[in-house]
Amino acid sequence: MRSAVEPLLDLFIACPRHLEDVLFWELKQLGIHAKTATAGVSCQASWQQAYQIILHTRVASRVLWNRLKFPLKQSQDLYNQARRIAWHQLFDVDKSFVISTQGQHAAFKNSMYAAMLLKDAVVDDFREKLQQRPSISKSNADIYLHLSLQKKQGVISIDLSGQSLHQRGYRQAHVAAPIKENLAAALLYKNHWQELAAKNKDFVDLFCGSGTLVIEAALMAKNIAPGLLRQHYSFQHLANFQPALWQTLQQQAKAQIKQQAGSRFYAQDKDAAAIAAARQNASKAGVDDLIEFRQQDALHWQTKQHQGIKPGLFMSNPPYGERLSVERELYRQLGLLLRKEFVAWQVAVLGSDDHLLQKMKIGESKLFHFYNGRIETTMLMATMDQLVPQQLQQLAIKPVDGIEMFSNRITKNARHLAKWAKREGVFAYRIYDADLPEFAVAVDLYQQGEQKYFVVQEYRAPKTIEWQLALERLSAVVQALPKIFSVSPEQVILKRRQKQKGKQQYQKQTAAGTSLVIIENKLKFKVNLSDYLDTGLF
Repeated sequence: MRSAVEPLLDLFIACPRHLEDVLFWELKQLGIHAKTATAGVSCQASWQQAYQIILHTRVASRVLWNRLKFPLKQSQDLYNQARRIAWHQLFDVDKSFVISTQGQHAAFKNSMYAAMLLKDAVVDDFREKLQQRPSISKSNADIYLHLSLQKKQGVISIDLSGQSLHQRGYRQAHVAAPIKENLAAALLYKNHWQELAAKNKDFVDLFCGSGTLVIEAALMAKNIAPGLLRQHYSFQHLANFQPALWQTLQQQAKAQIKQQAGSRFYAQDKDAAAIAAARQNASKAGVDDLIEFRQQDALHWQTKQHQGIKPGLFMSNPPYGERLSVERELYRQLGLLLRKEFVAWQVAVLGSDDHLLQKMKIGESKLFHFYNGRIETTMLMATMDQLVPQQLQQLAIKPVDGIEMFSNRITKNARHLAKWAKREGVFAYRIYDADLPEFAVAVDLYQQGEQKYFVVQEYRAPKTIEWQLALERLSAVVQALPKIFSVSPEQVILKRRQKQKGKQQYQKQTAAGTSLVIIENKLKFKVNLSDYLDTGLF
């Protein structure tokens, strides 16, 4: 018989680092008082509150029920303390379990040994009391145990969520996501999307990928509890699971879903496969009717094409970490687009570093630093103020001093070298190599028949040259080459040359797959112009 007053659970609710305040705020909305810690918050809660957290949290990654905190001096302490727990009363012997470990302690050379001691303690408890033992399943366990190794103590917990809570249940397993669902939700909270959605404001993502940001935004707008999208949790396999209570809370959450959302959602990406995956994910999440997906380059967006659109939140995660020079130009162009097409919008753009984001030059803004997995990432947040006509005119791209001199030089070089190349039967050669100090790039010509490609390799500018000026000159070169040689912009490939360590110069940079067959000395060479720092010919 259950006691009238159940003891409260000691919970640690984990979340991405630097987002503890968002999780604290979210729990406060659920009526739960918590204390912030590193990468999470701690609180005392009833089982009903624990169920509510798992059902409604958008930010948390795990909900850990701390079963035992104990002093830890030597390895045997772990086994001895773990034997104090009546494991056979917590879950049945026919349930499988798995153990995850976190942290370090001087008593253990590796975490696998610590996990083995905890496993032995669990198994020995079952053998002693029931003469049977539960099985271990690393891929699809019923019960998830968690061991935290700290400097002077150990903490044994049961992970009530099981698999990480960012796994809502709507994402295709084979589709890679640059950002996890709970991190996306936290960043939306940071930009006050819940308030904008309440006012029926609209949402735009021009680099939607497989749709994480826009889907999470739509789930918020319809007030769909993320826990409703998933069927299986570890707490459902505990001996004291209360299915009637869980079902009641689910029904209450379903009743709170808005039948209609006043916000509209626009998501586009130039990758057809990404758009297809995003549509499928949105359908499984139950928000596909709210989102207009379109396969289109981000920079081709025009707000006037979307009648009745209401300024709300623009939020995007453009590509970064591939080719720095390409990224710089992309972010500069994106800044221009935001200032022209998203006046009066709240904007949030993710990037790999502060300088990259500041290249957008969108006025007064805030920078928020966080970790996307192990990648240190920055989010720029700003409100796009109304621009007067004089300011709009200033946004036009101004000619860079000296670009005409560069154009004349490379044109002369190409004309002269073309005669030599034809005579020697060479179809890949350098036509410019930092001839002018102001334009410190190398330009290589690759030709297959009538098709020409130009590979631009950026030299690192000296410290005496401001990086903004160097970037403007590089951008001018990239824009000038298609005009000089009458080719499309896609036939100009930009790379960055700098001193590499180890095998870095041989590692893949992108997956564009731009290849040509080049003839040299009557031999044919297949060269990859885009995917690696080096093309294969020197």
